[in-house]
Amino acid sequence: MDSTERDESEEADGTEELVSLSPACVVTVQLVLPHKGTLEPCAMICLPQEEDLCSGDGVLRAREQGDPPEEPTHEDHNHDRRARMREEHCKITGRMRRVRRRARQRVAKEMDFETAAHSSQSVKAATSEALTRVMKNNEVILRKYSSYKEEMESAWLMSTSDALQCCARPILGYITHGTFSHTHGRAAGMGWVGLKPLLRLLEQCGEGRGQKGSLLEVSRKAKGLPVLVRNPSTLQYRWALLSVV
Repeated sequence: MDSTERDESEEADGTEELVSLSPACVVTVQLVLPHKGTLEPCAMICLPQEEDLCSGDGVLRAREQGDPPEEPTHEDHNHDRRARMREEHCKITGRMRRVRRRARQRVAKEMDFETAAHSSQSVKAATSEALTRVMKNNEVILRKYSSYKEEMESAWLMSTSDALQCCARPILGYITHGTFSHTHGRAAGMGWVGLKPLLRLLEQCGEGRGQKGSLLEVSRKAKGLPVLVRNPSTLQYRWALLSVV
């Protein structure tokens, strides 16, 4: 068995081992930037799309000519909703403040020094009772006031049912630690990816199996699979080489 057949056999064994794992598990990976750039914690590891690749002569290659791909700006569909919620919340806050103030003033007016001296109830207890009545009479408004924080969070945060997909390109995983690697002489980092999208990446790279210059061939020579990474502080994507550790 020559070296090429041995590499293909080892690759097949590794792929079969990954397929045998649970689809819900995550895989620890290492990423190295082949060109300039840095890797920050929580950087997103993304799957390249068709527009990120070129297929000249029927061979898939990473499209590195020109500017690297960028994340397009996203429209904020909840902007007007949040503005209405803030305005309504301010109105409710002001209304409840005025109602409580009037309740305290009413108690203070009714229970003057002479009345308080002949009453078995103190001013503090009477004020507390008046405020309790105010709260009871405005239960509907107070429920809306109490739910403001939760509703505002839902208007800001994405749905937890699809937490990994918040970009134009499918997210494979995230960087947990990134720095300059003296071993590689360039930026590198450690992170994790989901097994299911990792298998999808392997399938995508396998489209060029056996073709000279294909992504799979490039990954063998460079000891990694080509992916796109994007730091949280920028919209710029950069190419990186991913390897399972």
